[in-house]
Amino acid sequence: MKRIISLSLITAFLCASSTPLIAQRGRKTAETKVPRIETGETGNRFGSVKASSDGNGVLVEWQMSVETNNIGFRVYRMDGSGTVEANQDLILGSTATVGARSVSGEKYSFYDQDGSAGSIYYVQNIAMDGNIGFSRSIAAEYVTDLAAVGGETSDELSQQRTESKQRGILTSNELQLSKALSQEVLDNAATADPGTHAWVVSQPGARIGVRREGFYRVTKPELQAAGFNVNGDSSLWQLYREGVEQAILIGPNADYIDFYGVGVDTPENDMAMYYLVSGPSSGKRIATRVARVPSGTVTSPSYAQSVVQKQRTNYLNQVLNGDAENYWGAAVFTSGNTTFNFTLTGVDFASAQSTVELKFQGYSFDPHVVQITLNGESLANVTGNSRSAFSNQYTVPTSFLREGANSLVMRAVGVSSDLSLFDSISVGYRRKQLASQNRIKFYTDNYRLAKIEGFTSQNVRVFDMTTEGSPVLYSNLTVFQDGATYSVRMPADKGRQMVAVEDTGLQTAASITPNDPSNLKVNTNAARLIIIAHKNWITQAQNWANYRIGQGISVKVVDVSEIYDEFNYGDLSSLSIRDFLQYAKTNWQTTPNYVLLLGDASYDSRNYQGLGYNNFVPTHIVNTVFTETGSDDFLADFNGDVLAELAV
Repeated sequence: MKRIISLSLITAFLCASSTPLIAQRGRKTAETKVPRIETGETGNRFGSVKASSDGNGVLVEWQMSVETNNIGFRVYRMDGSGTVEANQDLILGSTATVGARSVSGEKYSFYDQDGSAGSIYYVQNIAMDGNIGFSRSIAAEYVTDLAAVGGETSDELSQQRTESKQRGILTSNELQLSKALSQEVLDNAATADPGTHAWVVSQPGARIGVRREGFYRVTKPELQAAGFNVNGDSSLWQLYREGVEQAILIGPNADYIDFYGVGVDTPENDMAMYYLVSGPSSGKRIATRVARVPSGTVTSPSYAQSVVQKQRTNYLNQVLNGDAENYWGAAVFTSGNTTFNFTLTGVDFASAQSTVELKFQGYSFDPHVVQITLNGESLANVTGNSRSAFSNQYTVPTSFLREGANSLVMRAVGVSSDLSLFDSISVGYRRKQLASQNRIKFYTDNYRLAKIEGFTSQNVRVFDMTTEGSPVLYSNLTVFQDGATYSVRMPADKGRQMVAVEDTGLQTAASITPNDPSNLKVNTNAARLIIIAHKNWITQAQNWANYRIGQGISVKVVDVSEIYDEFNYGDLSSLSIRDFLQYAKTNWQTTPNYVLLLGDASYDSRNYQGLGYNNFVPTHIVNTVFTETGSDDFLADFNGDVLAELAV
């Protein structure tokens, strides 16, 4: 049985993909005459366009009669002050999913929070060859119930606008350690232990999922809700990641555990799984080290780091790039500027120079030339070719940067059909030792003092993080009031990689679920049919299994999370499903011939578009001649001949 990602489903997701683009505050453009045509010389025709308002913003909807090689749309609002481009980023059209082929009847929508009843709108479409067409202009009509028109209220659409400003933006901070400290961190990196992990997942316990790096607190009620025995001997509690025990801190009366967690970054998944079990011996705890008495006169005012921001708002299945993900950021075209806003904190302007790296993905088959302006300062163009990734690196005066809000403006200045997509920006700069959201990851220089600033209370803890999985808590540090905030002075000592956190800077886990012991690697398993189901549909899967068993077919129902547990350290992965099926086919007493997958798959596995984590039973995304698509057969192709060894 095959699940098919149909064109209609892709279209539905494409329409939804405008969500991250809705109602960015418009920017003024040159005065534009009201268009009176409904098509240009682009081979694209508007079928209908309407605008509706309940008094709070305007929902603009349009349907295309025909689209051919259509890059996308811009929505314009006309009012007493002139013409305003309502959407800051291009809303991608048919070329994103079907390339140069013609399609009919595609629907799009855009919510303009700044519009009102009576505002006049028109939609511009841009073809790959650079030609432009326009819809007719229409006035927004007042409606009493916007949800009856567009399916959502103005409050819901406004909330989506607020969320869309952060959705699809992935931020990470990478410390630029000295060579010696970097080598020490590398030498103390943990190595996965599959043998120990196999024991861990065979024990009852709790699975704790984390998406971001930092210190986490999991409370006793949270553990109890996940079925963990919180009344047992807490000295035996052990936390594992990839079979490696992690040091934890247990609160008074075992009211909570604190630990340091790190997410993952794959095209399918950003959540790493940690396992809490009750072991046969005392668990590993966060050690304590007495800090030296502060001495010396030389202070390090800052540390070197790179802030990386990736934008993931647009999905293009036409780019054939192997196993890499097909989400990128805003479209960069010759028609109008594309702006990416980002934030920097703690910029040390006493440092003369900083670095900037920009990455793009080419889409049109032309040479690409992207003009760059950073906070009003012109940088050299970024160039590339065809549908390849391209980038450029810069060394810039630190004065080009801004404390707080920064702006990157991009515009294609090559041939008229030059289209690429923004991927990421990396800014390397010296950063003051200033906490953000009551937490900071930093390093100290050899035998230099450091003052860590910006905490909102005295409840600050500082940890040596040089050895992975084994944080060490400093004692004897003095936290003192420093103006409106609190600071910690670090003594001069050997350089260390560190984290400081105030209690409100502790993070909460993305998920806490029971760890039910699994036994998929027991060779006495026997089944001709394997049903792999998400936990939401285990009952339905068992009902179908019972029906098949009644027909004399041996069946094994498997919760997909058990596959992750045993074949990928708990992390979601389509490849782990293939590994499991291959293991079963090779090692089980009765080997399977058939596989039934019960649960939807999604190419937006990381929820960039805000529609939910709906990759319940993942398929594997593969490249075909013209596009990338999902392939369940890949999950049962054990020898790479593009033919499944099991009927899926």
